[in-house]
Amino acid sequence: AVGRGRGDACGEFEDRKNKILSSNLDFSPKGSIDSAVVNLLELLNRNNDHYSTSSCSGRITIMLQKKNSNRGGTWGLISHAKTTPDVVTNTINNITSRTNISDHDITMFRFEPLVLAVVCRDLHAAKNLLELAISAGFKESGIRVVKDRIMVTIRTSLRLEAPVASGNRTLVSEEYLNVLTQMANDKLEENWKRLHSFEKSLTQQMLNQSICMHGRM
Repeated sequence: AVGRGRGDACGEFEDRKNKILSSNLDFSPKGSIDSAVVNLLELLNRNNDHYSTSSCSGRITIMLQKKNSNRGGTWGLISHAKTTPDVVTNTINNITSRTNISDHDITMFRFEPLVLAVVCRDLHAAKNLLELAISAGFKESGIRVVKDRIMVTIRTSLRLEAPVASGNRTLVSEEYLNVLTQMANDKLEENWKRLHSFEKSLTQQMLNQSICMHGRM
């Protein structure tokens, strides 16, 4: 159990943090860190009370979802940067031109916003981090306890999802794909603004903590 708002015992927290950071592990599906979130992760991991375990800076994707498949599907596009209608159209055409595709298979266009998983030393540190995240616009963030570790999941509701093809047949017009692409790009831009706002607030908090510590010396 977690007592008096404390998470890991001090030694356990430090050991786990050192193990994660020294191995450069990232447990997201991509397996590596997106460039847009590197600075934020460095700030989080430099703080004595936090360490990150997985991250995604936000992405635009197109996926072929097979009927009755429990494995998600086959990626056609994964972009952590803005994309273009031409790239979207070509990706969908490449998927729908396949010969091994069923009429029941669906091609989905998605925008998925930033998500971070951060382990915190104790409940106090978790609450402080959560307040910063919510203030920056990540209002779906929350705290949970996983195997005696206190974790903050940082997320927002800037999602977009639409079916664009069924089997070999495209379901929507070129004009619709243009609008969809622009909407996804706009959401990615807003996602970055919130990310930078969170990064700025975290930097200021760490600066204030440093000033307080030096003031006590």
